[in-house]
Amino acid sequence: MTTLLCVDDDPTTVDLIKFMLEPHGYRVVSASSVEDALTLHENLDPDVMLLDLFLPNRQADAWDGVRTIASQPRWAEVPAIIISAASPNAYGWQALDERFAAFIPKPFKPRQLLTTIEHSLAAEPLH
Repeated sequence: MTTLLCVDDDPTTVDLIKFMLEPHGYRVVSASSVEDALTLHENLDPDVMLLDLFLPNRQADAWDGVRTIASQPRWAEVPAIIISAASPNAYGWQALDERFAAFIPKPFKPRQLLTTIEHSLAAEPLH
């Protein structure tokens, strides 16, 4: 079973992602903040991560939180996909520049989410 770490502070988004992915054999583990995700670090080996760009309780720019999560030693080679309501024109290219696997704008369609995850799992690591 493929394990996906979803870090998003919106419970509706997390529930929707679980609803979309679990029937396709994904195990979705969720965290609502950077701090919650970091508590999972020692015991979780996700195959892919979905990271909301604007997470609560971050003091620096919007990218600080997702960089912190994606740079953890056990997770540094895991494909990390940014999901965000932010404009893909403003943030999509930066996601790729930051070495994230993809940027998916909210709201997203089930096929778009599933296809992006599958492509990220099949791709060579960007790091």
